[in-house]
Amino acid sequence: MEPLWGISWHVDKGQPRLPESRPGAPKGCWKGHGADRRVACLAVATAAVLRLRGRRISRRGTRASTDVAVAQLDAATLRQLGRPPAWLREAEEANLQLANGWEPVSSEVTLRNLRIRGRLPKHVQGGIFLRNGPNQAMSPVSMQDYHIFDGHGMIHAVHFLGDDEGATYARRYVRTQALQFEESEGQCLYTGMKKMLPQFPTFFRLLFEKYFGSSGSTDSPYWVIQNRNPANNGCTVHAGRVLATWEAGWAYQLRLPDLETLGLFDYEGTWADGAVTDNCSAHGKQDPETGQLITISYNMIELPPWLRVITASADGALERSVKVPLPSGAALLHDFGITQRRVILNVGPLNLVPLKMVSGAPPFDFDFSAKCYFGILDRSSDSADDVIWVEAENCFNFHVLNAYDDPTDPCRVIVHTFRQDYTLGLGMGSKLNE
Repeated sequence: MEPLWGISWHVDKGQPRLPESRPGAPKGCWKGHGADRRVACLAVATAAVLRLRGRRISRRGTRASTDVAVAQLDAATLRQLGRPPAWLREAEEANLQLANGWEPVSSEVTLRNLRIRGRLPKHVQGGIFLRNGPNQAMSPVSMQDYHIFDGHGMIHAVHFLGDDEGATYARRYVRTQALQFEESEGQCLYTGMKKMLPQFPTFFRLLFEKYFGSSGSTDSPYWVIQNRNPANNGCTVHAGRVLATWEAGWAYQLRLPDLETLGLFDYEGTWADGAVTDNCSAHGKQDPETGQLITISYNMIELPPWLRVITASADGALERSVKVPLPSGAALLHDFGITQRRVILNVGPLNLVPLKMVSGAPPFDFDFSAKCYFGILDRSSDSADDVIWVEAENCFNFHVLNAYDDPTDPCRVIVHTFRQDYTLGLGMGSKLNE
């Protein structure tokens, strides 16, 4: 696997050019991930500022002044913080996606007055570093079929109060509809990404809860029933809001600094289409110059499958929504890129197979005979007809590292990704036409 892959092409010619070596971004080019190089560097450095186990940490970012932070905690507290839940300790079966770095913790905590040794950059003082990820709250329906993407979302936050005031660490579950429903039932009810076979009669309970339950509104498209919306993919900060996201459902709004879940957020329904057919990508991009948020939603059930490019203004109002038919199958669309002028769509050959969903088999196929596609859409366009689709070699790109317009050639776009020869999504898929 080649971890870093660059590809560039002329918009007018539509022909990709693979570089002879890994391309670097030209000096002064616009960064398309929503943060400039300096701020991004600081974020990476400060992510390592607090290490609850009290170890020294070498400096990772050359532009950051912080070198180490130590939390003065006794050994018993440290052990309790990292203690796995009882249901996992007592489980007779093992699952690697519930072990090591993916092992869930057992409690929500708040630790105050953590001493900082070193100096915090001024940009970071008073700020909060947020991390969202899966943390399974109860024993899954099937230990063997549990997938890391299924875990209930948990937000970890480090609040940097200042050099003299120290820091606060907290972790809280995102109080999603599914988590509250499962807590009220005293058990896990949703299956997950590896095995979507409906479990009867539980399926009917989930269907009723989705549309007629106590929450009063659904938090995912009509085609998502056997899976919960765990709000575990990422955090998006935009228009004064903090959103916990999951790509096959709506986002949940959080309150800082206490991490309380304020409820479902869908921009007052303006992003919905019909019977809540849209969802909100886990990796929305904020333009640092305009303040706009660009995100995508997609539908793998309807024919033809499609995605939607959504733009919100700096104050959070819907500006534009463009529905784009996909050039291939019902692809898993995890990430995309933006430049100063364009949106770069990333479509790989990992496709949902509905018949496999209802048979209990892994629901995705990676098609070795299919192409990878990149779509280029001008950010000011309102029409799917303006998308330029570029075919690339068979591969998969889960994440886009960066994308920018070449400052020396206005018709050239350059995209950096993490390239994989193929992916089965950690057990979600099978090989096809290898």
